[in-house]
Amino acid sequence: MAASVELESRQARDNRTVLLTAAVGIVALIFNLIRVGRPSMWRDEVVTALMAERGPRGIFVLAGHMDLVHTPYYLTMWAWSTVFGTSEWSLRLPSVAAMAVAVATLFVLARRYTTTLGALIAAALFLVLPSTTRYAQEARSYAFIVAAVVISTLLLHIALEARRRDWWIAYAAALAVGALFSFMSLTILLAHLVLLWRRAPMSTVTYAWAPGVFVGGLLAWFGSGQAQAVGWIPPADWKRLQDASMQLAGSQLTAMLFLATVVALAVWMIGSQRWQDFGWLLIVATLPLLLWIAGHFASVFVVRYVLFVVPFYALIAAMVMTRVHIVAALAFLLAVALPSYPAQREVRSQLGHGDDFRTVHALIAGQARPGDAIIFDFTAIRTGFDYYNDRTPTIPLADPLNVSTADDLTTFGNLSKPCTPAALAGIRRLWDVHVPGSPLVARTGQTICGTDLRLVGTTPHGGVLVSLYQR
Repeated sequence: MAASVELESRQARDNRTVLLTAAVGIVALIFNLIRVGRPSMWRDEVVTALMAERGPRGIFVLAGHMDLVHTPYYLTMWAWSTVFGTSEWSLRLPSVAAMAVAVATLFVLARRYTTTLGALIAAALFLVLPSTTRYAQEARSYAFIVAAVVISTLLLHIALEARRRDWWIAYAAALAVGALFSFMSLTILLAHLVLLWRRAPMSTVTYAWAPGVFVGGLLAWFGSGQAQAVGWIPPADWKRLQDASMQLAGSQLTAMLFLATVVALAVWMIGSQRWQDFGWLLIVATLPLLLWIAGHFASVFVVRYVLFVVPFYALIAAMVMTRVHIVAALAFLLAVALPSYPAQREVRSQLGHGDDFRTVHALIAGQARPGDAIIFDFTAIRTGFDYYNDRTPTIPLADPLNVSTADDLTTFGNLSKPCTPAALAGIRRLWDVHVPGSPLVARTGQTICGTDLRLVGTTPHGGVLVSLYQR
């Protein structure tokens, strides 16, 4: 009788956990759906749209020349878009869903380290950060990577407890999925190694890691031959590390608050000698620093590449502050959430993703005249304009520098010939869509490309400038 009552009680607890986890995921989904279509697509997102529209043949042809490491994501989005289309809302919805899964999974993982209320605080801390919203609402693979890393970490905990083969297979699968979307996700294995130390046979670890390491290694090996994929990344320096902390946390103050909890965890862990229980979290917390160090020797330091550490910072903060007092944990949540509000509004605005191609297109569509021409001088800028122009076409505009063809699948369709007086001969009004400091088109004072076209005016639209020249 007692065993039956205990079983029913356990089932009731499990049911409550499932319902609460589902509720956390739904709240995260709704939160990140708010104004999901408001920010203009930026240059990376329009590439996603382009590749989804090209389909498998176009994706694989491009992979032979560039962006090979993004092939799994492009194929995923092609499959999605065949059903749901390539609107801004549609392309971003998979990322919103993936980040909601990550938040819900973090809640389940956090319950292993703190109370149910503490786990809710961990999930809330992760959810309210502007970086979470930014990449939840972006049509790129980063939310997928975050979800895969958090899920794999939870599955590792379960596999170590259950010691059943099916859980180890699930863990291996989650690692492989993360590696498919980014081989950088495999850096989480440094933290997992601490959890696994003396807790699992080496043969089990080898079999569990092998699929992910193989997939990630393969993508890294072949992708390393495409130097242009990382050639744009500047060397790491102290300022870029500071900027990275602000980008992940949303503000310098928030970054310092999270850092303080990491230090507190380290002090407590040393005092209690429980390095194997909590040391893995400190390893995760140092991954951005390790990437920054590597960035001094290779072009790898981009903060979004380690976005997956953010939920673990939230877990550390919730653990530490609930050990102080639940009121302290709630106060910490408020101290993070309130300063994040302006940044939350900003990332959901028209300029939230940096490039405002929507306004660029609307400006030119509203002011273009018959006989006008347009030029683009930076990778994906033409693609960004075309994304909106395909949906609401302007009057026909000559594109005198464009040498791309519809059947050329080896680039993003933005090949340009040199801008010379001959190339711009006969053009009376010219729209110049470019990025600040681009050297690809010669602009000297009020003229362009050595012609007598004179600058009428320039307007900024996030990371994109629109200049109008006229004879």
